[in-house]
Amino acid sequence: MNKKNLLFNALGSLFEKKYKLFFLTILFLSFVPIFEIIIYKQIVDIIVDGFSHDLLDTDKLIYLITFILLLIIVSAMTYYFKILRIKFINLLAIQKQKQQKIKAVTTNWYRASLIEASLIIVSLIQVFLIILLAIYLSSTFSIIFIFFICVALVITYKRFILEIDNQINFIRKEFQVKRSQSSSKILSRITSSESSTFLASVIMYLVLLLNFIFLYYGYIEQSQFIAFLFIAKYLGGSFGMLSSSLMRLARSLSYTKKLFSNR
Repeated sequence: MNKKNLLFNALGSLFEKKYKLFFLTILFLSFVPIFEIIIYKQIVDIIVDGFSHDLLDTDKLIYLITFILLLIIVSAMTYYFKILRIKFINLLAIQKQKQQKIKAVTTNWYRASLIEASLIIVSLIQVFLIILLAIYLSSTFSIIFIFFICVALVITYKRFILEIDNQINFIRKEFQVKRSQSSSKILSRITSSESSTFLASVIMYLVLLLNFIFLYYGYIEQSQFIAFLFIAKYLGGSFGMLSSSLMRLARSLSYTKKLFSNR
């Protein structure tokens, strides 16, 4: 069994049906951190410039209120698109159950695989978009930034491959000894997930340290420094979601690997 193909088949299974609205859902959820970082940067720029009591600063206040309202709108749309994503995945799972006559338990694991696969796609697109934003803000700093991101992605992927083997071995042991391995499976998955998340956090803290150094020596401006703070925060969140989703996908694929290996 090629575990690399298994992962790509699971991700690709979300695009079996040409639902344009579903693609739109994935793209919107991927762009949310970028929208928010840009809006936060604009808010910071307004505050850093300072306020007085003339007409120009009244315009700044109006801009500030507008940006806050945009954040509220983005949050509302995020809620809507998350619900829509699950509805589409439920539809795909029901279709798979009817086409291949699979059991309800297997359908539930298949649904879980699709949910995690969609989160992985969103996380990867977010990481890519954040890299583009970092390059736009500072091409010099982004080189180091990209290096750390690549290191984190490679290590997280290797943890995922190992976790698939662990989960499959736990299932085999359950059949051999006729005893549940639930506690071991959960411990293994959470350990893999949290270790990858911890690694991503350490890398993001190193990025923050370099951010301070670049600001101190004048390689980046104050507004760029604050923007990179937001980028590090959102990138840490994206890596956390990516790591958790990959390890949960490893668990669900151990039950549904035949459905994805036959694609």
